[in-house]
Amino acid sequence: MKLGGGITLEGFEELEPAKFVVARKIIGIFAKKTSEAFGNLDSFTVAKTGNSIKVSAKAGERTSEAFSEDSNMFIALSRALSEAADKAKA
Repeated sequence: MKLGGGITLEGFEELEPAKFVVARKIIGIFAKKTSEAFGNLDSFTVAKTGNSIKVSAKAGERTSEAFSEDSNMFIALSRALSEAADKAKA
């Protein structure tokens, strides 16, 4: 599923609508932080598989990837997005 600004979500189709709205909002905030650190993002992908979240951001030759797993999807999402944003700043 593609959102604006080069953001792609994978595996979020089965979420309840309310949870999806919250997840989309959280992802958008972190995509903006990562974009500010990188400059213009070419792609920002968040993939959900079971209890796992993988984030991959790319801007030109620079990439940032992060992975997290937790039984609470929002905690896993927050951890992976924070790690990706922190790596982009480095």
